[in-house]
Amino acid sequence: MIYTRAPISILGRRGVEMTDFVCDSFLEGALGVWQPQKGQGYRFTLDPVLLAGFIEPAEHLLELGSGSGILGLLVLSNARAERVTMVEIQDDLYRCLNKNIDENGFSACATAINGDFRTETLPQVDAVAFNPPFFPKDKSRPGKNRGRDIGRREHYGTLKDFVACGVKSLKAEGSLYAIVRFERGEEFEAYAQALDLVPYRCRQVISRAGEAAKHVLWQVKKTHKPIAFKEVSPLYVHHGPEGRLYSAEVQGLLRRRLTR
Repeated sequence: MIYTRAPISILGRRGVEMTDFVCDSFLEGALGVWQPQKGQGYRFTLDPVLLAGFIEPAEHLLELGSGSGILGLLVLSNARAERVTMVEIQDDLYRCLNKNIDENGFSACATAINGDFRTETLPQVDAVAFNPPFFPKDKSRPGKNRGRDIGRREHYGTLKDFVACGVKSLKAEGSLYAIVRFERGEEFEAYAQALDLVPYRCRQVISRAGEAAKHVLWQVKKTHKPIAFKEVSPLYVHHGPEGRLYSAEVQGLLRRRLTR
């Protein structure tokens, strides 16, 4: 179950009131995530939640384009990483990100960077993750507002940029994780292999039984060792009458789980 608190306003750098924000709670109320109110900016979808559940335990995770931080917060909440560094270019989302880190008690193990991941100096880590804009800027319609448009279309980095910058920060034997549109899966794999990343796991995300996959979860590794590729059984998002209810697996991702 997801609960939403009454909206507030957050001040910008010059003390100017910015977009209205609301706080949604996850993990049975243990995690609160501030984000723009509907229609006021980019709001995260289920995609980073699914990606957070796909990530294997790591010491230090770097997230490129973190938004308000739902993926990193879930990873820390479920002890899948000891430290997380999150990079976000949008000013309002960065302020939400800092507020979320502080209010959820992760100030000692989470770092927020406000900037363009393509030009920032980023740490060397053993895991990189991203939920990139799904659509090329010149091959898709604009979003309903500026923030949503930046989150959905490639204004500040293409899929190739995300992969290339992720590789630069990845230590040897580290893993890069991504969720991409199904039709861009081969494109992602080609970028990864061109940079000597080895496909390790992939998992199709299907909305309902009988439908085609819409997204793919990927894990590729920075290694020269031979590894066996694993195609995990599909993740079904919905079930039940008319496929409107979340599946048991997705419900589990939204609840509090045991830490490792």
